[in-house]
Amino acid sequence: MEMIRILIVILLTVPIPGFTQDIYLGTQFKLYKLDLATCQIEELPYIPSREQKVDLLHGLAFHPNGKLYASTYYDILELDLNTGKAEHLIRTPEKYEFLATLAINEEGRMIVSSGGNYFLDYNLYQNRLSPQYRFGPEGKLLFAWGFYDTEHLILDGINQDWTSRYLWTLDLETGIVDTLLEFNSNKIEYAMAGVTKYYDNCIAPNYIGQAYTRKRNDENFKGFFGQIDFGAGTLDKICKEKMKEVVTGIGSTDNFRHNGYLVDMDADNSSGHMTGGFYDTLTPCHPVGRIADDDISYRICDQAIDSISFRIKSFGEPAPMYEEISASESLQKTGPKRWTWHNPHGTDTKKISDFLRSVRYEPDWSQNESYERTVVITSYIAGDSTPSWSVFQLIGTETLAGRDTIVEYCGAPDFIDLRKNMTSSADRNGGWFEPGLSSGNTLFIPGKDPDGEYRYIVESAGGGCLDTAVFTIKMEEDRKLGLKRHYTICRGTEIAGLAKLPHQGYDSILWWNGDTTWSTEIQQDDHWPLWVKAVKDGCVYRDTLTLYETSGGILLESWYTDTLFICKEEGKSVEVGRLDSLLMNEKMYHKYDSIAFLSEGTYTFRGFREDCIIDKEIEVVEWDPQTTDFSKAFSWCQDSVLMLHLPEAKGMEFSWSDGTPGSDRTIDDYGDYRFRVSIGSCETENSYMIVPGDDCNEKCTVSIPNAITPNGEGINDNLEVFSSCDIRVIEIRIFDKWGGELYRVQGGEVEASIWADLPPGVVMVQVMYETGQGVVETIAGGVMVVK
Repeated sequence: MEMIRILIVILLTVPIPGFTQDIYLGTQFKLYKLDLATCQIEELPYIPSREQKVDLLHGLAFHPNGKLYASTYYDILELDLNTGKAEHLIRTPEKYEFLATLAINEEGRMIVSSGGNYFLDYNLYQNRLSPQYRFGPEGKLLFAWGFYDTEHLILDGINQDWTSRYLWTLDLETGIVDTLLEFNSNKIEYAMAGVTKYYDNCIAPNYIGQAYTRKRNDENFKGFFGQIDFGAGTLDKICKEKMKEVVTGIGSTDNFRHNGYLVDMDADNSSGHMTGGFYDTLTPCHPVGRIADDDISYRICDQAIDSISFRIKSFGEPAPMYEEISASESLQKTGPKRWTWHNPHGTDTKKISDFLRSVRYEPDWSQNESYERTVVITSYIAGDSTPSWSVFQLIGTETLAGRDTIVEYCGAPDFIDLRKNMTSSADRNGGWFEPGLSSGNTLFIPGKDPDGEYRYIVESAGGGCLDTAVFTIKMEEDRKLGLKRHYTICRGTEIAGLAKLPHQGYDSILWWNGDTTWSTEIQQDDHWPLWVKAVKDGCVYRDTLTLYETSGGILLESWYTDTLFICKEEGKSVEVGRLDSLLMNEKMYHKYDSIAFLSEGTYTFRGFREDCIIDKEIEVVEWDPQTTDFSKAFSWCQDSVLMLHLPEAKGMEFSWSDGTPGSDRTIDDYGDYRFRVSIGSCETENSYMIVPGDDCNEKCTVSIPNAITPNGEGINDNLEVFSSCDIRVIEIRIFDKWGGELYRVQGGEVEASIWADLPPGVVMVQVMYETGQGVVETIAGGVMVVK
């Protein structure tokens, strides 16, 4: 397979017209759906299981069985897109570092990448992880996002010196890793951490992911959605809509397919199957199943389907005593539990659909046993093939009427349609209630129909088989809101989490803290019980949040600053410190490990301690002593007191050259007061020059600060000119270290946005002011911009 190294070029920002593919996105706490036709992002329900360790959705992948799977670092989950509930499947064994991403192919093989170059096979049906094995060269960290083709994984990774981000392919037979795409070799302008593929044609896949840049001030820093064209060597910016969160997992309903052909047995997904197949439930009263719904759709690009095979797939689980596939047209038995149909209708999809609607799966099983069986439908097209998996649940009890149900109501509704409360397996139109309802149909009318038990009865199509479900109807005083399962307070953060109601539109809302909007913030000092009450249409809804406190918390060492200065010649090494572990640039560091920062750049990491997670970004700046100057001049009158303060800049050390202890000193004479500035072994010497003031008789001192920290916290965000007498600031000018003018303003205020846009480092500030006697003076000095 020939691989191509390409350099990314940004092109357009447009949705994809005429196409309805949905892309599913996982983040630290939420699940989203991106509609590529409209570029709209919709939050989906996501209810984590109590067994999973964290809520993070790091890897997402659809399976041919129609379900969505996810990894969380510690667990593998199955996600129900209808209810939002996550089913916990398996926890990472202690000997494996973490489970990062999932890759699934057409045969249902699931591969999990674990801690870099380590990969595991996961047997879904036996719920077992295989022994760990390793691929890829030393110095490259690899994470699997899907199957590039039937024999290769597509991987995301970083090279050993952390300068370049790549997409690679991995040959599962030989272990050979090839470069598929390189995002710039030295300065990473754009990159993708995760990708998934989808098809809008029958041959070439499209790859999409959240692209991002390491440029701190770039408008796209938080990430946009990009589509890669490997052949053209381009990255199209396809949606203007930005995610407010980092996308950690991404998947599509095509992610396992090796080509774009698709014969969808349930086009509107009404059975719940999301990837081209169909779901059916078989019971003693409904013992024969269809492999397709009425709405069958095709993505075959005017090609003819040569043949279709039907194979009852076994995963090593127990099987019924007898299974058979039958249809309205002749089927050829081509192997054990395998049948083939040769298409006589050419490209006439209407006749092909009529045939597929006639295909039946018929098992014979004991009513004391339950099974899950899969029929793999493989359509052969133009020398290639595409699968559709139809899945059957064989149960020993009848479900024509659905399950017993409790219906609670409040207020004074005009009626309650009991059909809406029936379970999905129920026949909503073919049954009747005993005792009968006053409406004569399925409408329960409060005040006319008494509360109590009503039996819903359905007779099978062939007669002689009745199924009954009991509906218990009663008025309730309060209803549950169904809030998020729990919130965890991590000490060291200001806010533990955001609590919000499942939807808006309530008449009134009241939280435990007095808030009356649809959401509220959980603070560090909030303790159980945390409650909420909402009223709508006379119904009262209540719920209580379960709050878990962890003693670990996240308290970072002093070196975890927004800006870290390193010596240009030697870099800097720091320890992980109080964290249990730290993930940065796809590499995991543990307590007592050292992290080497050898070059400038933006470094993003995720820290872990007990159940707490913290995300942080550090800007590493190389410090060249020759271009740094904190020197400044002060006017002083001998009959006054002037206190000098050493500069302050995080990551730098300052000391008086003559050995004077401390950072403050009172001057006693004119002249130079020299001080050392150092980072590691890099060192330079600056000075404060004390000169006689022109207005000594007025005892006036004017000075400017040594540093500005424009981080929006309201402290030292702006330049403040200090004066011991009344002055009028005429002009402020800001210069870079080469003397080039960066900004000039008439008056005494520089807007905060100007400081925020300046790069970190030293700038020279010149202030021109007028004293009360009309004398114009100028003061200048170096100001460190710290971010």
